[in-house]
Amino acid sequence: MKFCLLLFIFGSFISSTFGQLSTDIPKEKYHWGIITQDTMYGYAGVVRQGNTLYFSGVTASGDFPTQVNKVYITHENNLKRFGATFQNVVKETVFTTSIDSIKKYTYIRKSFYHQDYPAATWIGINELFLPDRNIEVELIAQLPSVDPKASMKEVTWPAEWLQGQWLMNTPRGQIMESWSVLSSNNILGHTYSISNGDTSLIESINLLKESDGIYYVPIVKDQNQGKATRFKMTSAQKNTFVFENHTHDFPKRIVYDFKSPDILHAWVDGGVDMLSKRSDFFYHRIR
Repeated sequence: MKFCLLLFIFGSFISSTFGQLSTDIPKEKYHWGIITQDTMYGYAGVVRQGNTLYFSGVTASGDFPTQVNKVYITHENNLKRFGATFQNVVKETVFTTSIDSIKKYTYIRKSFYHQDYPAATWIGINELFLPDRNIEVELIAQLPSVDPKASMKEVTWPAEWLQGQWLMNTPRGQIMESWSVLSSNNILGHTYSISNGDTSLIESINLLKESDGIYYVPIVKDQNQGKATRFKMTSAQKNTFVFENHTHDFPKRIVYDFKSPDILHAWVDGGVDMLSKRSDFFYHRIR
């Protein structure tokens, strides 16, 4: 009887312990916008557990080489959200309806890794969730134990980190921001769209240090009759700079968040009352 009782208690302890372990795993969930996860099909775009990032599969439209390029650009920008690059990727899984095609166009994939390749598995399948898609890529990435953002010198004048050139790849081309110092109180920026070898100016920006604060002053091509709009800096914490103009229709807020000295996540949104209206930009420094 005592043996049975001890066995019951021990078994109950094991059951209780494993029950706690299975439900007490800290996870941060991210989706492809600002929401945390999809509820229709039940998944999160990215799950972070500690310093490990698990990226759900990404697909894209177009012919096969276009799909490959778009998929890896999307992953590139999602990695930048966490201050990471493809050099942080430790495992890649590719699902494809044509192994021969991924072999043929793997040079596109390889260009993103810069000869620092992860463990990889390629799996041939009959079809993907969307019938016009031929490739889906999942990634696992490992972040450094020390956050690069935490080791950055904290500043209140954004120009100290902003000056130089920043590039974002997109499925339709590239966006570049170029910033040059004019004086100790003024840095001038230009945003360009680059597509098929053509470069077009999108906006010119003055970042000004004035007596009552710091202002982000853009002039957007073919908008607002060529007049400047002023956004005052309302926050500068841990190299994340927030500029706001509540009287402007959109955007009402512009944010520059330096993830590391060489990775910048910028976004514009409708302010705290309209967070769902938002555009994100994921840049890496090129100079």
